[in-house]
Amino acid sequence: MYLCHVRLLQDKERLELEYLRAKTRDKKIYVRYTSILMYDSGLSYAEISKLLGIGEKTPQRAVEAYRSGGFEEVSKYFYIGNTGNLTELQERILIEELRNNLYVTCHEVLEYIKEEFDIKYTVSGVCKLLKRLGFVYKKPKLVPGKADTEKQAVMAEQLVKLVKNLKGKSKVFFVDGVHPTHNTGNCRAWILKGQEYELSANTGRQRININGAMNAQDPTETYVDYTDSVNAQSTQRVIEHILEANKNSKRIYLVSDNAKYYKNTKLQEFLKLNPKIKWVFLPSYSPNLNLIERLWKFMRKEVINGYYYDTFDKFKIQIENFFNHLKIHESDLKSLITMNFQLYNQAV
Repeated sequence: MYLCHVRLLQDKERLELEYLRAKTRDKKIYVRYTSILMYDSGLSYAEISKLLGIGEKTPQRAVEAYRSGGFEEVSKYFYIGNTGNLTELQERILIEELRNNLYVTCHEVLEYIKEEFDIKYTVSGVCKLLKRLGFVYKKPKLVPGKADTEKQAVMAEQLVKLVKNLKGKSKVFFVDGVHPTHNTGNCRAWILKGQEYELSANTGRQRININGAMNAQDPTETYVDYTDSVNAQSTQRVIEHILEANKNSKRIYLVSDNAKYYKNTKLQEFLKLNPKIKWVFLPSYSPNLNLIERLWKFMRKEVINGYYYDTFDKFKIQIENFFNHLKIHESDLKSLITMNFQLYNQAV
């Protein structure tokens, strides 16, 4: 079906823009005036970009500037650089650019502003500008590159409904393994400006292998198995602890990732003998949906980060003490471990 192109310019406006383009000696402005004229003729941003050999954002921004305030706004868009300040429109463009693309240094942002707006900033000036626009300098959050947001959203909703509608003393346990290493965990702390604070560290690589299951509604009900390897056998031992402590439960739901040992033949035979167990597998690359991950993180904060243990035995004792006395952390854990899930922003 043929779609009629809606023109951007009236005939009089087009003639005026052609006149302005003929008069300008600035190559960048010439290109952007040309972009508006080509867009008015029915070409797409991609087509204009290809024909002029420019970035696709350049014609888009030129058209947006015209729509925002006509020729006057287009002129301000290009010439405001002499004052050393960005217009409100340029600030909006910069904010959108930084939201969609990662700039590691102020110098990179400085170069972007110079290239796109023909405005010169100092590094300190860019730093002040970014703070005023609400940006902070911090580490980006690493997330699994293959996470499927749609599948995660569906599963998160199912988990919330599952826990909300439990009947007959049924319970939901999140299952996972963790492997804390005998070493000092580094962390942020309040240190006097200009001073260094040294933390002792260990050179060994010994670690504790823990298989665990945590009650979604009461994180202090956590069962852990210290083992040589987190596998089907240690998983079965954890489940046996759960069954022994919850004999009156109508149903026990176990939520986990898709580790192969959960589908081990002998473990599956054990589960057939215990039909009250129902397994729920999370989508791939979804540690954010496994609530016990928050318990592991809390454990590291309380026992490992900022703490030095000169022997492995002392380290292990502190780990064991943490899990043996979860009740003293009940308030913090119930505040931290809720059925509110954060989904990753990318999907494949």
